[in-house]
Amino acid sequence: MTGASTICPSSTKTPSPELAASISAGIWAGIDLVLALVCVIRMFQREFKTTPAKYVEDVRVEAACRQIELGRRSMEEIARRCGYHSVDVLRKAFVRRMGVSPKEYAQRFC
Repeated sequence: MTGASTICPSSTKTPSPELAASISAGIWAGIDLVLALVCVIRMFQREFKTTPAKYVEDVRVEAACRQIELGRRSMEEIARRCGYHSVDVLRKAFVRRMGVSPKEYAQRFC
């Protein structure tokens, strides 16, 4: 008969010193990585006066504007080339940044 104690060993056992040191080193490495990432994000924001996510969205929308102005590609192709998963995601980002949909942009500026 297999009981809970054989499936889930008792938590009263302590890990070996080697395992404890390895876990501890891994945790500290993870903390160091998080702190470094936070530092990089803060430096980015200080330098560019925006968040990395907003910067990437701005670059993608600008690329979409150029593609729309060229007029040679479908919205599906433009969305894919500019890093969006779908035309709907492109449209939402475009409206957020430009105040108009990609279709309206094309009608007004092309």
